Amino acid sequence: EAAALKDCKPHHSLLQAAQDLGVVDCALALHSPVMLERLRKTWQPWHPFRKPPVKELVEYFGPYAIHYFVFMREFAKWLVTPAILGALVSLLVYSLRDVKDGDETWSWTRS
Repeated sequence: EAAALKDCKPHHSLLQAAQDLGVVDCALALHSPVMLERLRKTWQPWHPFRKPPVKELVEYFGPYAIHYFVFMREFAKWLVTPAILGALVSLLVYSLRDVKDGDETWSWTRS
């Protein structure tokens, strides 16, 4: 195996040679601090109505990961209305209940 690494030409990747030998299964690139800082300045992922910077995300994560970000944005947008309605119904139900001495009654059932 060491002999195979000696045959590696100067323009060949050492990582590719290690993968060819079976020493390395796969490799994962580390984050680029410069690109990560640029993404932080241009994008707020917690804001459901702002479009993600597609070009920068594709450059950083690759073309397949952008589907996740687009899906999550649409998912968050579609959940805003049910969340507001749920909060309003909860407030309505809470405001209509009447608790006295541990006995819960509803205001529309009282006579």
